[in-house]
Amino acid sequence: FSGIPLNDDDKQLVTVGLVQGATIDASVKLLGGKTHGQLSRAGKVKLATPKVGKQEDKPKKLTGRAKQRQLYTKRFVNKITTIDGRRCGPNSNQA
Repeated sequence: FSGIPLNDDDKQLVTVGLVQGATIDASVKLLGGKTHGQLSRAGKVKLATPKVGKQEDKPKKLTGRAKQRQLYTKRFVNKITTIDGRRCGPNSNQA
């Protein structure tokens, strides 16, 4: 009232000079400080992740009889051998 803080417990409103029907502006101090960073966007994962286009579908792998047939040709039909008759590995640069 009139710029006088009323923070002491022993003060009564009459001693300060308040009359009946007067308006009091009360403000309470909040605990904590200001927030730093972008807390307004907290939990918004959709905004943070970049948009990625769809990938093209890979050809599906062979199963069953077709897979066994492919393994047979890879292991026995298309043999790569060296000069001395030994097999070459798949990552070998000598041929």
